[in-house]
Amino acid sequence: MDPAVARFAERMIEGTPIDVVAEYYPAFDDHDKTEALARFAGLPVLVLAGVDDLVTPSEHSEGIAGLLPEAELVLVPDAGHLVMLEHPEVVTDRLADLLTRAGAVPAGDTVKGYGSSSTARPG
Repeated sequence: MDPAVARFAERMIEGTPIDVVAEYYPAFDDHDKTEALARFAGLPVLVLAGVDDLVTPSEHSEGIAGLLPEAELVLVPDAGHLVMLEHPEVVTDRLADLLTRAGAVPAGDTVKGYGSSSTARPG
């Protein structure tokens, strides 16, 4: 991980009061919104995660994608919970393609060079 990203993450964690963490942590076991995924059936969906995410393991993203078979699943190697900061080019590229699939960007176009013709790829 880029040292600047690592320090940013450290500052966020250090700035979070321990009582907030203590109250939030049990929600990890209770938070299951898989029923809500049915609302995304038939819509363009991107499920993107870092392979090395220790907070939300990539298996969770694989499970979501498994419940939405038309979703694009992207697991970014060498990325953790802050994948959008660790590999912004890959995240932007995949979001640009999602915009195209959703019809917000004409097919064949890119978003400032990102999208289907971009070379930004996981790994």
